[in-house]
Amino acid sequence: MTTILLLIFGIAVCAALFLGARWLYIRSVRMKNRLQMSYLFTNITHEILTPLTILSSSIELLKPKHTDCTAEYDMMELNVQRIVRLLQQILETSKSQSGELKLKVSNGDVMEYIHNTALCVKPLMMKKGQQLTIECNPKSMIGWIDPDKLDKIIFNLLSNAAKYSGEKGEISLSVKTNSYFDRISITVQDNGPGMDRQQQKHLFERFYDGNYRKFNVLGNGLGLALVKRVVEIVGGEISVESEEG
Repeated sequence: MTTILLLIFGIAVCAALFLGARWLYIRSVRMKNRLQMSYLFTNITHEILTPLTILSSSIELLKPKHTDCTAEYDMMELNVQRIVRLLQQILETSKSQSGELKLKVSNGDVMEYIHNTALCVKPLMMKKGQQLTIECNPKSMIGWIDPDKLDKIIFNLLSNAAKYSGEKGEISLSVKTNSYFDRISITVQDNGPGMDRQQQKHLFERFYDGNYRKFNVLGNGLGLALVKRVVEIVGGEISVESEEG
């Protein structure tokens, strides 16, 4: 009886080890394939950026020669830049997944940089008749920042607010520091339609499509997920407060 039990136990252990090894093998193959696809996808994305840069330069050269088509050239340039930003987000997301998204800090005026970055996003809002209010307290503060990471945070938060605020929407950016001047709080507010609790739970997940289709706006589910990752890299936290209506 003991021999039979040991035999059954031995067979069960062998079966478990076999299934475990098979699972690990399948997982390993899938991981390898996923990494290969990610590598290929990243390379293709990088290669697409080159002709887009050339296309953008060609538009700039042609625009002064055809003043009767300024609006059309502006539209082409706007869409080229949209594609460039999307491709750059894909590259940054790939870097984030592989752990290659590192901090590269330099000394500078934190408030001034945030203020100027926000102004760069303002044309997106002006097209929709939206108002942007920027408040930095204090107005100037020297510190160590990663300009590239800060740019991604500000641009994605403000452009996302602009998407859902509608015509003549009101958007505000408020930046404050603490009493030790070693941390800042960045708050972006808008008067859009708001979100329910279920949407808020998934807001910072990759490829979460939210209400892009419902509100007929461009979206890819990468922007806010990238913001969350970047915020974590700089040692910060991000959250959302909203309610429908």
